Amino acid sequence: YRSTAPRGGTTALDVDVRNPFERPVDLVVELVVPHGWTARPAALSASAEPLEQVRLSFELQVGDAPAPRARVAADVTVDGVPLGQQAEALVTVE
Repeated sequence: YRSTAPRGGTTALDVDVRNPFERPVDLVVELVVPHGWTARPAALSASAEPLEQVRLSFELQVGDAPAPRARVAADVTVDGVPLGQQAEALVTVE
């Protein structure tokens, strides 16, 4: 939920998504990052079996300015239905 990164550096971010349905689903997670930051990849897709939890791994390139508790959100789509921002992480840039 909270992490620290050096100015202009990178940090890893994992997003765990649980399929609450009794059927397989296709998931897409896109990170919403502060201006001047980059998520690599920008979005990831996965299939999840019923009640399965999947982990998607991203790398964040943070900005050059210090930032206390910058917000990064996970925007989730399930079977083509956008669910919006369902989780967040706070990254402090030192």
